[in-house]
Amino acid sequence: MVYTHSSCNLAASASMDPHGGLFRLRRPNDIQPGVVNLEISGSKAKKFWIFDEHYFDRHVSNQPLHKRGWVVQERLLAPRVLYFSEYQILWECFAEQKCEGFPHSIPLHRSLKNFKALFKGLDKETAETQIDWISTFTLWHNIIEHYSGCALTKPGDKLVAISGLAKVFKHFTGDEYVAGLWRSLTFEKI
Repeated sequence: MVYTHSSCNLAASASMDPHGGLFRLRRPNDIQPGVVNLEISGSKAKKFWIFDEHYFDRHVSNQPLHKRGWVVQERLLAPRVLYFSEYQILWECFAEQKCEGFPHSIPLHRSLKNFKALFKGLDKETAETQIDWISTFTLWHNIIEHYSGCALTKPGDKLVAISGLAKVFKHFTGDEYVAGLWRSLTFEKI
């Protein structure tokens, strides 16, 4: 869980190996979203941005670094990450995702780093947690689905490389993490 104590991680997203580095030759025109001027129902023409709904994945998740299993928890546990991708620099924290192409917010992006399902149940006055089990399960499922598509140099690292994330979920849910599965202590008490 080292990454939870970092200030900001720098990710060489486009690098194939440790020698690839952070920086690439970039052209600003390559990252600008397309713009179309349209006149709708006789009204004054308005500007509309053109982008694909997988914009963030194309620039981060589908880059070489993020195809590695160990990187999943590095990305999700660090409070802030700067991604140096092939064409631009992107920013992700627990609250927002931004980039050079969309400096205010990346439209339609649903981040894996969205831990609201875990944090929203915390009652600050009583320090008790009321878990939204469906949202928490969905979040864990989405993370594992993404993680399962990643490669590990050593197959024996499969459970260890996700253990930091399991500790976070255990902290909030109180459930027991057992060899990749969850044993719910809450439901046993009912």
